[in-house]
Amino acid sequence: MDAAKSLQRSPDFWFDDGSIVLQADNMLYRVYRGLLASRSTVFRDMFSTPQPADEPLIEGCPVVQLHDTAEDLTRFLKVLLPSGPFNFTTCHNPISNLSELISILRLSDKYDTKALRAILIPSGEEIY
Repeated sequence: MDAAKSLQRSPDFWFDDGSIVLQADNMLYRVYRGLLASRSTVFRDMFSTPQPADEPLIEGCPVVQLHDTAEDLTRFLKVLLPSGPFNFTTCHNPISNLSELISILRLSDKYDTKALRAILIPSGEEIY
């Protein structure tokens, strides 16, 4: 079986006008490069590095392969991007268990999203 055939679009994070495709496991996320860069210094630095001319594209968007699980990345994007259920202004927190919180905090640390981490750490006290 061709590896490309087993790739799936994220039902929550595939935006037709997205500008970058993230891949974790066999899941594809077409999201907004500028939003990721504005919230994460790691993504900002990654996107500012020139890419080779022969880099893979999906529907005209560059593909970034991440070494995270699809489950962790989905959880992380749900709180990082405005389309997710996390509302920064009301601090409505959709995280319901410690496993979710740990995976989000792990990626928050990895991708250097300090503001998100500061908001989420009190959630651990509520859940635990």
